[in-house]
Amino acid sequence: MPLKFEKPVVHEVSLVCEFERVPDMRLNSKEVETLLKPLVGLPATATNVADEDNPTKPRFIFPDPQNGKMLVVSQVQSNMIFRFEDPHLDYKELMGISEEIDKFSDAFIELAGKSKIENLGLVVTTQLNVDLATRSEELHKHIFSKFYSLETFSEIVEAKARFGFRDENGINHIVNVSDFEIRDVKSAELQQRAAQRKSITIKLTDYPVSEKGIEVVADVNFRHALQSDENVKLSFSALLNNSVNTLDKYINEVSN
Repeated sequence: MPLKFEKPVVHEVSLVCEFERVPDMRLNSKEVETLLKPLVGLPATATNVADEDNPTKPRFIFPDPQNGKMLVVSQVQSNMIFRFEDPHLDYKELMGISEEIDKFSDAFIELAGKSKIENLGLVVTTQLNVDLATRSEELHKHIFSKFYSLETFSEIVEAKARFGFRDENGINHIVNVSDFEIRDVKSAELQQRAAQRKSITIKLTDYPVSEKGIEVVADVNFRHALQSDENVKLSFSALLNNSVNTLDKYINEVSN
């Protein structure tokens, strides 16, 4: 019996700007606040990580859990995450955030200063939910049937698909297709222990599954284009447009 999918939704959008190391990023707190606070709406929290420590460790964090947002700045990367959990963002409304995310393109590039921009990327995670009674094996079989033509010699217990393409403008398109499962681990006890900064040990199987289905993730980026032309015009909205076109193809393949 064919799987029945709900309409595709967006679970998360991640904006990434990678640049050559800025060793004194920690000292740029005023510039960080000036450029990024207006975009997030909240002040930054400095992490006090030493300049000589791992460059990928966060130096500034702008947390906004109430709105499902978080911005992190290290010595080599700026990363803005939008989470759409309750409710999810309707996939058809994805282009509606293009104007907002372009503000981050300009701010991230300006924050990097004279350091060479090595990559500007956008990762969109979409979900196609199914009935909670659906077995994981059914999802794996569905993925296998859509993307592989191999003959099977026994029952399929796992299947994922990953593809990488580069378009005529040098933009990379990486697509991952897999099953997903979300469990509802929210509880008053867990929230209280987290607020008290106490250690938390949980067993996921003790909590009910709240969502399950197939996840299609598109990572679209300028990494190769920047290697060929440092002056290429960079914008998150251009990547978003490419991402939507790529996701359309794979979401249609999965759901039909």
